Amino acid sequence: RQARQQRPVRPLPAMCASAGPEREVMPVTRRTALGLAGLGPLLPYLPVPEARASTPLGPREVISDLAATVLGEPVTDPRIILRNALPKSLHENPIVAVEDLILGLGSKNNLRSAAGSRSIAQSEVTYENVNTLDLGALESGVRKAQSAVRRDYDAILAAFPADNRQPAAKLLVEMEYALSGWNAQLDSGVKYDQGTVTDLKNDLLNITSQMQGLLVSKDSIAAMVPPEYSSLPQLRGRAVVELKVRDVSMGGEMLPMTLVLDGLNAPVTAGNFAKLVQSKFYDGMTIQRADGFVVQTGESAKPTSTIPLEVRYQGEVTPEYGMSKEELGLMRKQVVLPFNALGTLAMARQEFESNSGNSQIFFLQKESEVTPAGANMLDGNYAVFGYVVEGAEHINRLAVDDVIQSARVVYGADNLTA
Repeated sequence: RQARQQRPVRPLPAMCASAGPEREVMPVTRRTALGLAGLGPLLPYLPVPEARASTPLGPREVISDLAATVLGEPVTDPRIILRNALPKSLHENPIVAVEDLILGLGSKNNLRSAAGSRSIAQSEVTYENVNTLDLGALESGVRKAQSAVRRDYDAILAAFPADNRQPAAKLLVEMEYALSGWNAQLDSGVKYDQGTVTDLKNDLLNITSQMQGLLVSKDSIAAMVPPEYSSLPQLRGRAVVELKVRDVSMGGEMLPMTLVLDGLNAPVTAGNFAKLVQSKFYDGMTIQRADGFVVQTGESAKPTSTIPLEVRYQGEVTPEYGMSKEELGLMRKQVVLPFNALGTLAMARQEFESNSGNSQIFFLQKESEVTPAGANMLDGNYAVFGYVVEGAEHINRLAVDDVIQSARVVYGADNLTA
């Protein structure tokens, strides 16, 4: 790593001329992801499992099988990806335990055993585990979550850096208030359907995600950014963006989505996007590409800053800047923010220039069904800086010429530097 840090960083041009939407996500990625030719540098040769050897497999199935054999099943739930993106020292923070309880609300699948230990591995907790509503379990779960917040209140706050403790306390009070109100309604006999429970859970999970973003001090995040990029906007924490897209092909229906931007691991990329959102840069802009692989927008004649490629790898203290995974020779290294989830949000760039990100962004239109994190051609070659945590089902409805009605930072604006 010291050797990599000593390499000179490429200077950034003041502006980045767009190469057009078709060049922003490299065409070879799609061909490689669908063909065995791309398997060589990523995974060693492995035979097809005997149980399926007699069945002809297409390239996609072969890659999926081999990747799962080597690295295990990918985590595709964006909230769990964001949780796993926290420094490992914070994974046992009490707020994570509260999030487990919230994820399990209304489900027969308890995420914790009676003894308090996890019954489902952290990487396996998904909404698929908790989508069967059980009213008895709901009442019990809400009480347990409220009790945990009250019981562990001091311990939860003690884990936050001093400069983040006050906003964390406000969020914790908000969570306790919401759980208390929910508990009172259940006691009065109010019955909930699955949709209502999901909405209420999402509100609580948004709070836990925001609190997780406060577990790392702003000074620590600032220290990750090299001096040559310190003047660029930075998101020193997490932020939530509400995005509304008008589906012009379906009578103008509004499609709302909630995005979480992760400045803990991509402070420059997330900061660049958040600043553009704050300036209403994307309001009224059309979707410029939607091909079943990605949804892309952001090309404009308006002047924008150019930012470096920014990717953080597992086990590393800071992100790598200015060089792709291939250029760094880290093909087997797993990234902290992978292209695993439907609605993964990333910065587009010119195919052959790592430091050419500006305002053009793209959303992944499918979960990672080719390979797990660290074993596909997007991870480490494009900068992921957030995920769609609500409304991701709308991603595949988007089409070219649909219009972004609005994009607003609804939480975390105070984490953004000028």
